[in-house]
Amino acid sequence: SVAALPKFCFWVQDLLNPDDGKLVYIIGGEVEEVVTLRLEDDVPLDSLIGDGASDKRALILTASSVKEVAKESGEKKQRVGVPGTKRKSNSKRKNREARGGWVKRDNAEKKQRGYDDFKRFDSGTF
Repeated sequence: SVAALPKFCFWVQDLLNPDDGKLVYIIGGEVEEVVTLRLEDDVPLDSLIGDGASDKRALILTASSVKEVAKESGEKKQRVGVPGTKRKSNSKRKNREARGGWVKRDNAEKKQRGYDDFKRFDSGTF
């Protein structure tokens, strides 16, 4: 993730099973104190794969810890719609045709060709 861990916890808090869900977050660098206080485990990846291959570590948080970190992140859920309110209809555009829309052509009207002396060539008059 490219977001800070508390913000990430806010995003995923509803995706974890509240009873036994856990979040494994791989990070390299500083960890916020809000998170370190609630960690279930902090495992260096080096101990998992060996050979001094990585300086990153896996942080393990329970679902309840994720919710607590999410609360302290300061993020707020967006309200999509308020029950009981209706959207305003745009009555002005109801009967307007779209710009550039096709309209049925009147065949009685002479075609506009840009010149008046146009004569169609008939191949059978030779």
